[in-house]
Amino acid sequence: MKRVTIALICLLCVVAPLAAGQADGTPPPNAPSGGPTDLVVGGGWYNFSWGQSGVPVPTSPGPWNFDAPSLVRVTIVDTDCPGDEFQTYDSGLAGPATPAGTANDCIGGGVDDPDAALADPRFSRVAYELSQGSHSIAIEVIDNPYGFGGLGGYIRVDAIPAQAIPTLSTWGVAALLLVLAGLGALAIRRRGAAGV
Repeated sequence: MKRVTIALICLLCVVAPLAAGQADGTPPPNAPSGGPTDLVVGGGWYNFSWGQSGVPVPTSPGPWNFDAPSLVRVTIVDTDCPGDEFQTYDSGLAGPATPAGTANDCIGGGVDDPDAALADPRFSRVAYELSQGSHSIAIEVIDNPYGFGGLGGYIRVDAIPAQAIPTLSTWGVAALLLVLAGLGALAIRRRGAAGV
């Protein structure tokens, strides 16, 4: 009985990695390399990267989970070497993709500052709005002109302030009434002068 149990355990150790697609126990291509990560709305930039070459490949960590208390803006920008493109997903549904950046073999060095990359037209980026509720954003590399991993980008989620409905202040109402009274007096005076 012990031999059968040991044999089954050994067989399971060999078959399980093969079922996952790799005999050496490494994750199969396109398997997420990081686990879900909680993202704080308004918490600034969060870095992501990918360690595999080729496309498509998921980024790590991911997906990025958050609860939007109201309307939010998601911003994703390529950094390091310009030219990478990303496809976004929200809870498995395809979202916006970044447009193509300008690949230049990192002439002059890469940029690891997301604000600098956002201001540089060579780097791909996308910004879009999501409604209130729970979201799970996954990012997939769909073009990597350099053919190697180890590059990265950034994501941030910011609340969009509610638009205040313009209201007239007390002085505004008083000024409006004064203007209307003046126009009314002018109309009465013109009628009197015309003899109506």
